Amino acid sequence: MTPIQVVLIIAIAFFQGFDAYGTQIVPSNHIVFGFLAGLAMGDWQTGLAIGASCQLMSLGVAAIGGSSVPNYGLAAILGTAVAISSNADMESGLTIGVAVAMLYVQLDVIVKILNGFIARRAEKYCDEGKFTAMERIILISPIMMGLATALPTAIYCWVGVDAVNWLLDAMPAWFTGGLSIAGAALPVVGMGLLLNYMPTKKWFGCVMLGFVLATYFDMGSLMSGVIPVALLGGVWAYEVYKSKTSAPATTAAGSPDMGGLEDE
Repeated sequence: MTPIQVVLIIAIAFFQGFDAYGTQIVPSNHIVFGFLAGLAMGDWQTGLAIGASCQLMSLGVAAIGGSSVPNYGLAAILGTAVAISSNADMESGLTIGVAVAMLYVQLDVIVKILNGFIARRAEKYCDEGKFTAMERIILISPIMMGLATALPTAIYCWVGVDAVNWLLDAMPAWFTGGLSIAGAALPVVGMGLLLNYMPTKKWFGCVMLGFVLATYFDMGSLMSGVIPVALLGGVWAYEVYKSKTSAPATTAAGSPDMGGLEDE
């Protein structure tokens, strides 16, 4: 790749990470980032094809509760750059792109841990009425997410995929083990926060039904992730919505509204 193309690819990778947690212009739209990488490399058709492949690979994969998953947008960017620059096929480009995206998983855990300190500092500024300082420090989070995608991209562009694999292998076991524990704890914390805001007590039976279907009947393996359980939940929600909207209107006292006063 030419120096200009290297700079453009790194800039696109930075924007991909920044946009996911900042501007939210095209979040999780890997086709767009594959297309942009293809434009930078002079072959937008290949970028669209690789971006579409990454979009299919990411179906059903979500960072629920702050969990860390491979960044398929980054894989689309790097896969496009590799396939076009080396005249390789799409499969070879995707293989290298996904390998580099695995390094992002480790960086993603580190950034999300640091985000906890930023959030507490932002709350402190808010309590003190320093709203300008609060807004400035919050911007650090999407910038760090952009760096988390730009760094592995820069390592590959300047050194190659072997350096990325060497860096992954060179990480000590205690460090990667700690990141694995933190990465496993983040979804639990996120789900706990989510359940705290949901009417869990009212619909506890639905929660347990979903758990039984996903765990004991292994419905999660029938399709990608928890899509089958989510579809059943959507059906249940639709039926509850119909029953609620078709129920007769009641007065403030709770009795059916017959069109007149209660004493009549």
